[in-house]
Amino acid sequence: MKKSKKMAGFSLLELLVVVTLIAIVATLAVTRLSNIHVKSAEVLNMANVSRIGPAIEAFMTANERSLNRLDLVMTDKVKGTAGDYDTSPDYMLILTNVAGNIGLSTALINSSGVPLLAKYHLETKDVLALEELGLTSLMRLRRQGSDGNGVTTGDDGEWSTGLTEDPDTCLSIATRVERGLAVPCINAVSMGNSTDNTPLGALVYQSCGQDVRLHDNSSFSIYINGIDKGMNTTDVMGYLKENGGILLAFGIGQYASFIGNTSSGLDSAPVCSVMAKDTYRRYFLLIRLETFKGITRAQYAGVMDANGNTMKQLRAASK
Repeated sequence: MKKSKKMAGFSLLELLVVVTLIAIVATLAVTRLSNIHVKSAEVLNMANVSRIGPAIEAFMTANERSLNRLDLVMTDKVKGTAGDYDTSPDYMLILTNVAGNIGLSTALINSSGVPLLAKYHLETKDVLALEELGLTSLMRLRRQGSDGNGVTTGDDGEWSTGLTEDPDTCLSIATRVERGLAVPCINAVSMGNSTDNTPLGALVYQSCGQDVRLHDNSSFSIYINGIDKGMNTTDVMGYLKENGGILLAFGIGQYASFIGNTSSGLDSAPVCSVMAKDTYRRYFLLIRLETFKGITRAQYAGVMDANGNTMKQLRAASK
């Protein structure tokens, strides 16, 4: 009579080895998938930035008063003094909902103690320059929900649909400047996150063709056209406006004049998930505002994502 052979079972140690190997393979797969997702988002972000610029330039060439109805990504109703700047980090968090990735946000606190966006109160001559460029009114995002500071914030894509919901949805620049209309501008003295002293503000100005640099010495100073202007925002920005121009940052949303235009411009406002979830994930249109010999002029300067990157910076980072 034949004896049946017993199947040898796995020992506990062997089972543990198999489970460990499966866990390692699964972790590698998830990590790779996550990396692919991030890389795809970065590529999409770069593609968005690269197509916005030419579309705006084509639209401006073909149409007059082309830049009307950009987003005012700031909700400040307090009268300010014309020509003043405010860089208080807590205040900018209250005023904006344009945070990008944590640590690189346009509004979050970073290592220099000031965010990339500063608040600038327009002067009458600034308004005239913007109107000459075709920007006579701004759209304000509806703010809803609440963040950790108890500040109401707007979810991405949520808009006020009429003046009955928010009397300040559409702002006339000319009439509102008398009460100190504040707009966001790029702060040249803004640095990187808590572990990175990259001169974020200076890099944005550099990528838009201006000679603004961080002199890396023991004291840190912003050099404009080779001249040391220190690190005081008011001093730096005041000098910069007279010597190259400051950069205003307006959001590109669905109501911009060049969005949905059939002859030129863009079909829709571009978004990208490379920016943090539940934040303002669209893009900024940069306008250079310069005063020379008493005359202020405004001109289109470029496009920036919510992490403060222009096309030049994105290309450099991808190499």
